[in-house]
Amino acid sequence: MDNPYLLEQQKKEIKNIINSNNYIKYEGSELYNVLYGHSSIQMTTLPAVETDDMTFIFFTRPNLNLSELSISRDRRLLPYGETKDANKNHLNKMIRGSLSPYEVDNNNLNSKLLNRETPFIPLLSNTILTMSGMPDEVLQTWDSPAGMEGEQWGHVNSSIKFKGAFEINCSFQSIIEDPVSKLFDVWTTYSSNVTYGKIIPHPFCIASRETDYFTGIFILVTNNRYKIKHIAKTRGFPLANPKGEKFVYSKYETNSDKFKAFETRLKCYGMEYDDPAILMEFNELMMAFNGDIRSTLLGEGENIVEVPTRFKPMFEHIGYPLIDLRYNTLEYVIQKSKFEIKKKPTEEKNDRWYINTRPYCYTE
Repeated sequence: MDNPYLLEQQKKEIKNIINSNNYIKYEGSELYNVLYGHSSIQMTTLPAVETDDMTFIFFTRPNLNLSELSISRDRRLLPYGETKDANKNHLNKMIRGSLSPYEVDNNNLNSKLLNRETPFIPLLSNTILTMSGMPDEVLQTWDSPAGMEGEQWGHVNSSIKFKGAFEINCSFQSIIEDPVSKLFDVWTTYSSNVTYGKIIPHPFCIASRETDYFTGIFILVTNNRYKIKHIAKTRGFPLANPKGEKFVYSKYETNSDKFKAFETRLKCYGMEYDDPAILMEFNELMMAFNGDIRSTLLGEGENIVEVPTRFKPMFEHIGYPLIDLRYNTLEYVIQKSKFEIKKKPTEEKNDRWYINTRPYCYTE
């Protein structure tokens, strides 16, 4: 006669195997099952649906030759020139400096609104609402002529990489003082003047055959822990500056209702998807503009620190984006002088610890 106790144990083991696959003792067992082996039943527990939690878009700064001589060549650019009062025109100087980093570094173009240590344009990254028109990667094929019974064969006849031209549509949030519209106005006015020879690019751009009004567009898709899942890059320049709609009049509609978003198009060439080299190129751009990041990554010092996720709201718009290649994550770093983790002060030393006004973060 069979042992009732052993029979009961066998039933429990079989039930556990069928119901929960208890031989897999880690998180994501459903994903393991789907990837590893065939299901012997029609209904099975599937992994959670993939979700892309956050998308970050970065526009690199072009290198327009917005010198005083260039500005004097077109009346529409005159408001962005130097003024006698250094305290005025900060917004226009920010726009000029964002599009002309050479002028910032060599002609002392300063504005309290301009962050000269980033290769990107924060105004566009922070106000973009939608972006569409990115091309898919599609293989072209060659098919043989049909045989007597219509039989054919074929093979791949193209590269999977997309290297053609396309247009993307972007919309940006309209904000006070209308800086987005002004920025694209300067950008498109400059490229038009270069085409007709009224403005000459920088000599080093001509020597290197560089089209100075191009921008690089980086698109990073991450999960909620800033782990990079996809990355893409393209290059292009703005085509449209929709000014005409601003002069459309309706007695029954206020302008604030009509212009909640600024929409434009960019002409782009080539699209790179999920190439690891894009991650390194992103960091190299940051190193080129930010001396603290460069010295830290080259091992010449420790001048920056990664901001922990729980403290990021405290340093909003202060940190610089940087990709941690060890973990493939998008981090935000700041100067070490602005952020430091120390042990929580004791009661006896409380006064000494709180004299400094830097935003320390304390741990137990």
